Parts: sequence; structure tokens; C-alpha cells
Amino acid sequence: MYYGYFRNLVEFTRDVFPGNAYGAHLAWILPGAAVYKLFAPLAANCILHLGVHTLAGVSLFLTLKWVAGARRAFAAAMLFSLNPWLTFATAWDYVDGIGIAYCLLSMALLTWAALVPVRRWALMAAGMALAATVYSNPDWVMLLPLPPLYYLGLTRAWHRTPLVRSFFVLCRWFGPGCVLVTVAFAAINHWMNGRYWFYGAPLRGVFQRNSPPAPWWQGLWQDGDPSVWLLFTMAAAAVSAVVLFEEGRNAFRGRTAAALFSWMFLGALAWMIWRQIRGNPLLGLPFRASILLPFSFLAIGARLWPELETASPRYYLDWVGPVPRHRLRRIHTHRLLEWEGTAGCACRNRYHPARRFELSSVAFARRACFWDPVSLALPDLIKGMPWQEVQQRLRGADSEETIKQRRVTSLGADLRRTAPSGCPLGQAAGVIEM
Repeated sequence: MYYGYFRNLVEFTRDVFPGNAYGAHLAWILPGAAVYKLFAPLAANCILHLGVHTLAGVSLFLTLKWVAGARRAFAAAMLFSLNPWLTFATAWDYVDGIGIAYCLLSMALLTWAALVPVRRWALMAAGMALAATVYSNPDWVMLLPLPPLYYLGLTRAWHRTPLVRSFFVLCRWFGPGCVLVTVAFAAINHWMNGRYWFYGAPLRGVFQRNSPPAPWWQGLWQDGDPSVWLLFTMAAAAVSAVVLFEEGRNAFRGRTAAALFSWMFLGALAWMIWRQIRGNPLLGLPFRASILLPFSFLAIGARLWPELETASPRYYLDWVGPVPRHRLRRIHTHRLLEWEGTAGCACRNRYHPARRFELSSVAFARRACFWDPVSLALPDLIKGMPWQEVQQRLRGADSEETIKQRRVTSLGADLRRTAPSGCPLGQAAGVIEM
């Protein structure tokens, strides 16, 4: 669907699917159409999706760099960029990936604006990015207040700025940015199909999904296995609980950025859990649960091992080194031995800086040889566990084999009772019970 809009924007909007809800996601369709207009289809596809992925990773890094420090930001950004569920979101043409990128861009601009109040153009650009977030994916409508509230708390924590003053600053600069994007998209939509208001169908779809139970409802258990895409959500929930417990009453006043990120994540999680209970599968489907990825990694990155900022470069590389290797390469044992021999020939002095770096690299490789298979196999291990039997044991129910045996025994008894004497069915009943 979106590929067709990328290749034939005006035709799809005006003639093929007029008034369609997918065609109203202009914050995603317009950049895609521009890229496909400038490059060949294959190159445009790579540029578009790699650009979205890069925008999300760089925005997360900058936000955490200004809040927690460059080292923790770099480690969290690597974990975030190599996350398979982020790759799943940014590698296809659906709107979940671009929504994540726009949200993180808005958070980065708001953080930059809060560093030295008042960066007016940064606030206006943040409003434009937040409006683009909503106009790319209507599921973000309910989470729209979270970034402005984050800015209010951050300026209060860093500069003791009164909340009323920060609110008026947002209304003066952040609000016009949202309005500017809305007016621009309305003018473009009027040029394409003759209508100014372009986002009515997506908003109606969101409110319709939020009222009755959705017919495509999906629980948190898939074929008896838990949803593996919620692993980072559970990790972020644990980190948020630790942060708020450590800060106590100060967390309610928004004294630190880590507490603000934790409250943002818990607010988004509470809303999605409530919608999941009411029948809208926001957590049961991976492309809808990906909305939590920005808030999850912001909460994790802000609290990620503070000692990394003061550690020596050697120990920092020792900690960060295996992370990209998790996805980029595999090192076999015989290659490792060759590498050790090469390192030894390069510099025999173990105290030489080059030799120490080579030895530390070998240590990274040894660690990767063990942790890479374990980390990659974790989702398969989770899906391979007998979750159905665990649920049945917890509920006190019989196992699946016991239920099958009971059905076979009942079938054999019915055949023996109903079959006349000498009928082969009566003789077969004993075979069935066996």
C-alpha cells in the first residue's frame, strides 16, 4: 500500500484510493515519495529505511548524551540500534518505524531546547517533529502530551523555571511548530485531492478501535509462548521501578531526567495495558507494541551503569566492545587462535599500548564467542519452553496427554456400548483404548 503511494503519490491519493486512511499519513508518504522521486526504486528503498533507522538512533544518542553522558548514551544507542524489533519496525514500509524516529527527534530537540532556555527555533522544530509523529501514525495521538510534559519537568529540574512560564514558552514556540506542519500538510492535501482536512479518517479509526473490542484482538501469549517483543518493556519497567524507588518523593517533583523518563514510560505502558484489557491489542501485536521502544530505551539509558562515565577507556571498551559484535560478526575458535598468534607477532611486549589493545581485543573475542550464541538464542529458548504445561500446572488442570488419553478412553467406551455383539467396532474399541 505505502509503496504504491511512494511511487504514484497523486494518482493513489486522487484516483485510486481517495479518502483512504493510509493516504492521510502524509508525514511518512511525502518523504518516501520524495526519495523515490530522486533515486531508483532499490536505492530509494535502502536510503529511506536506513535513514529512518539512523535518525532514530542518533536522536536517542543525543538525548541521552545531554542527559546522562556520552558514554552511556553510546552504549544505549548501540543496544537500541541493534534491537531486532527496531529493525523490524524500520525495515518495512509500515508507519511504526517513522513514528519512533519522529518521536525521538522531538525528544532530542526538546532536550536541546531545555539546556539553555530559551532556544526558540529548537522548540519550534520539536513541535514540528511531534506533529509529524502524529501525522505518520495515529496511534501516537493518546501519547501526545508526554513530550511537552517532559520539557516542563526538565526545565524545572535543571533551571528551576516555573511551570507556568515554561508552559507559555511552549505555547509561544512549540505550538506554532505544530500548527505550521498542519497547515503545510493541509495545503499539500488540497493540491492533491481538493480537500484541506486530511486526517479525519485515521482519527476516526483510532477512536473506533478504542471503543469496542477489536475483532483482531491478540493476547500476550502466542501459540502458548510469551511475546518476546516485550522483553525490553519488562526490563524498562524494572529499571523505572528502581529509579523511582531510589528517588522517593523527589521522583514526583521531577528532580532528575531519569525520573522523568521513567514516568513517561510508565504512563505510556499504563495506557497500552488499559487498551489491551479493553480489547485493543496494542501489546499483543509487535508493530503496535513498538510504540514503547523510545520510552523503554530512554528509561534504560538514563540509568545505565553510571560508572561508565568515569571508567578508563580500556574498561569502557571492554564493556562496550561485545555489543556490536552481537549482531555484526561471529568469531570461530580456530580464527581466534590465529588472531592470538598474529597479535603476538605484532608486538611481543605485553605492556606496549598496541599489545595491550590487541590482548583486550582477543578478550572481547573470547567473550563474544560465548555470549553471542547465548544472546541470539534467547528468544528461541523462551519460545521453546513448555509454557502451556506451566499454565496448566498453575491452574491445576490436567496435561495435554492426560486430556487426550481421557478422550480416547471415552471414545472406546462409547463404541463398546453402542456396537452390537460380534461387530468389529466393539473389538476395535479395545485397540482404541490401548
